[in-house]
Amino acid sequence: MIEDPRDRIEAARSHRVRRLNQVVAAVRSGIPAEAAALVEAIYNDVAPDLHDAAVRSVNAQLRYAFDRGLLQEPTSSGRRR
Repeated sequence: MIEDPRDRIEAARSHRVRRLNQVVAAVRSGIPAEAAALVEAIYNDVAPDLHDAAVRSVNAQLRYAFDRGLLQEPTSSGRRR
């Protein structure tokens, strides 16, 4: 049983915000906006057997960042719009 769910929820939310900020910063620094490249660059604290899940998470973070205007979505030519 979780004794203090509010603390647990806030910790999870804070972790997600930190990861989103890492993804945005990495793309802005020149790492391609591709989940696998970003996982390799920033998820070095995660066991390799969890990288598939991390790729799914980064794909969601990228979609969020594009939709919210935090990042510009690349065009088919690879340039940012």
